[in-house]
Amino acid sequence: YGYECPISYLAKKMADWSQIFTQRAGMRCMGVSMTFISIDEDDGAQLYNVDPAGYFAGFFACSTGNKENEAQNFLEKKAKSKKFEELTEEETIQMAIAALQSILNSEVRANEIELAMVSTKNPEF
Repeated sequence: YGYECPISYLAKKMADWSQIFTQRAGMRCMGVSMTFISIDEDDGAQLYNVDPAGYFAGFFACSTGNKENEAQNFLEKKAKSKKFEELTEEETIQMAIAALQSILNSEVRANEIELAMVSTKNPEF
């Protein structure tokens, strides 16, 4: 209707829709986790995660997948030592690679991963 949809509203609507289908047996058509990322003029950078059961929350950093809990624990420990807002782009990239190495218990090589960086200074993807 002529204006942009706030990311918090979009995440809530997708969570509500997922939760409705969770209430009926065999009807979880949205059996995926969704991650929404947004940069807007009013609220700045935002990150929301929606799980298949319909739970959603905003995060500074999040993970999704098989070892989601291990990655979340790693990120929470790192957040205690330094606030994510204070990280440089290089430190953010190093933390992401360190999280991968920690949960996979192996060395991650440059030719094995792809990384994209979007920031408020450079919002292009």
